[in-house]
Amino acid sequence: MRKNHEYSNQVGKSLITNNSFSEKLGLIPKTQISYELKNLEKKEKIRFHYLLQGKKETPGLLQKEGGKLIKPGLIEIPPEKTKIFLKKMNKITDKIKVKNILEIK
Repeated sequence: MRKNHEYSNQVGKSLITNNSFSEKLGLIPKTQISYELKNLEKKEKIRFHYLLQGKKETPGLLQKEGGKLIKPGLIEIPPEKTKIFLKKMNKITDKIKVKNILEIK
């Protein structure tokens, strides 16, 4: 399991246009974060859910930062938001894996 994964905001981006090189090829860069909550107490699982999904009127990280829940235990986010998610998620669980992917437009 990775902890404190570092991801540079400029990886694969043009310094002139600030666009991703992969986008010119018809690919969209994304980051998938898988996590495991199996050994956490119920209150910590709820806290993690609120962190990602929000609570009542308060939006969660996924809504604020443009991510989405793919399935329980897997979220997909913009690569430049990786540090934000990992910093907050690592406060609750260290069972996290990060995978950078390219999606076809």
